[in-house]
Amino acid sequence: MKLVGFSCVFSAVMLAAMGFFLVKGNSIVLGSPRHAGVFNVGQDGYSEAASLMNREFDRQGYVTIPLPENVGESDITIQNNPYDKTVWISINNVSEDYYHKNLFSGDLDNIESIRYGYEDGLVRIVLSAADIFEPVKEFEDHRLYLKLVAPHDIYEHVVVIDPGHGGENQGSAVYGIKENDIVDGVTERLKNIEMPSGIGIYYTRAAGEGAENEDRLHIAETVSADLLVSIHTNADSMSRTTTGCGAATLSADSAIGDLFGRSVSEATGLEYAGVQDGSNMTILKDANMPSVLVELGYITNKKEAVKMATEEFQSSAADAIAKSITEYFENEQTN
Repeated sequence: MKLVGFSCVFSAVMLAAMGFFLVKGNSIVLGSPRHAGVFNVGQDGYSEAASLMNREFDRQGYVTIPLPENVGESDITIQNNPYDKTVWISINNVSEDYYHKNLFSGDLDNIESIRYGYEDGLVRIVLSAADIFEPVKEFEDHRLYLKLVAPHDIYEHVVVIDPGHGGENQGSAVYGIKENDIVDGVTERLKNIEMPSGIGIYYTRAAGEGAENEDRLHIAETVSADLLVSIHTNADSMSRTTTGCGAATLSADSAIGDLFGRSVSEATGLEYAGVQDGSNMTILKDANMPSVLVELGYITNKKEAVKMATEEFQSSAADAIAKSITEYFENEQTN
């Protein structure tokens, strides 16, 4: 399946009858009757197409997505991707002509565009958001109602996990083992850990992809993160025997660094190397929220590198990081 973009200036009413649409400011986004696509129609068509909006079943602040009668909640998955500001909706058991016969409606200002495509009875709908939001969904009368809200409207505490390196930047690589692979392994396992309901977790990049430091920090700042946790392995270019896991913070005596470092040490069995001064690390010095850089172990130490590459280590490290996040906010409430 391929999602593609089109630009077209036709009659807004004619296109609205063929596809879906969404009003945002003075622009309208229309879905084409093609297998995949999106039309953008300018301000001239606004008044005509606007008359098709605000149906009796629409809800203020929501976009309305009609559903076939054979589709239930279990047929729908919603994936939020904050690193590219998109929300992906996948719906099973939908015919290829359904969404140009059953129009989207509603008035969700936070959406900039919508794309959709069909493949083997599955439709994927991609919402491109104006910023990083959390999707909130409701189901009623064969309709999916969706709105995007700020993370702090959902969660008491917001955490951003920053998997170090990624993409072409593999980090340190020794003994055929790459830092990026270890970090991604820990991060993917961390995603499967259920956190307390009041804690929302966001990630600065997807597995295998890269991100610039400014983009990582932009995500943390955009969601107003209460905590930033960057995950790395350590390295010693002068010695192959240096060992231990720990953390780095802006201050070497930081309690947050000790919390995370000791937790990883206890969970993985690696020696605790203490807290390092990270005042020269960009991700820490430029962050405007409490931040910690977790050093999983020394990849330049062959024994530790081999251990960090195992699924057992990565699962244990992920558990330790999740536990530390929870304890951090529990400690904040009691202090």
